[in-house]
Amino acid sequence: FGKRSSRDFVLSATAGVIILSTAIAILCLAIYHYHTAIFGVFTKDERVIGILAGLVGYMILEIVCDSLPLSVMGALNGRGDVKIPTIFQAISFLGARVTACYVLGFVFGLGLKGLIIGLAIGGGLYTVGIAATLLTLIGLEALRYLLRNFRSKCSIVKFVTRDRSNLIRITNELNSNGFSILTYAVN
Repeated sequence: FGKRSSRDFVLSATAGVIILSTAIAILCLAIYHYHTAIFGVFTKDERVIGILAGLVGYMILEIVCDSLPLSVMGALNGRGDVKIPTIFQAISFLGARVTACYVLGFVFGLGLKGLIIGLAIGGGLYTVGIAATLLTLIGLEALRYLLRNFRSKCSIVKFVTRDRSNLIRITNELNSNGFSILTYAVN
């Protein structure tokens, strides 16, 4: 994890999700309440603004699905893991988005709504993939922590003596200190 610190990785991903979620919520509220003014910056055509106003809910869905994985992806990139996010991105964006946009927009005849829903489907698939990656990494780190704290210690002790009494004395000393002798060899 970033600098090999799982704590820093989880903190950066969590902080990113909180900050990004707050920014997305503010953006979505602004679009929902002021969509006419926002769309009016780009066009003065009332018909276009009316069409876009009918798509506001779908646009908000697309913004949420597309933006949430960004903070986790940033944490994974900081960790040096760029292969898995790239694979998820290729599958969700090139496979799911293009296909869903075409099928919903043109085959099912949903038009602009279908295109935006198709974009949201690809973003949602990407969100699921990145979330699964993050949860897997957190689970593996928790497992590593548990195994590190509860594992048995193992040491190899090798000594040479000609006196059998030394062997008995050292064996008794090890046993009295709670050590177990798993194997031994005598030459």
